[in-house]
Amino acid sequence: MENQNWWQRNWKWVIPTLGFFLILMGVLFTTDIDENVSDIAKAYADPQLVENALIKAQTNKEVQHLLGTLNSIDKMAIIEGNVKYSNNNTSVDISVRVKGDKGKGRIRIVAERIGEVWEYNKISIGIKKIKKTILILELNQE
Repeated sequence: MENQNWWQRNWKWVIPTLGFFLILMGVLFTTDIDENVSDIAKAYADPQLVENALIKAQTNKEVQHLLGTLNSIDKMAIIEGNVKYSNNNTSVDISVRVKGDKGKGRIRIVAERIGEVWEYNKISIGIKKIKKTILILELNQE
């Protein structure tokens, strides 16, 4: 046992570890995970995008009836959400969880940045428990 070289002593853990890292690298290079992380970071850095849409949603009577008063979006909701930027980061499609004092759902926001201001094209809230989508705002795009 003492006369074994490094490879003979350690091959049992080196091979699986190397295999794991090769698979991990393959997955990272074949998916767009880096783009998703970048999009989530942009949304995380611009919380007003979601908060302003939440204010608009809070004025909807159906939202008030089914979900109650909506809480502010926490940072984890943005990290857990789905975010997709396009058009050189001037368009966004984001979906994050929302919670009110009566229930919870997911808010979907489609918006375009004009200057420093986000213009909302669509805001909706989906409530999975009752299989309902509440349309808050939708501008017809021609």
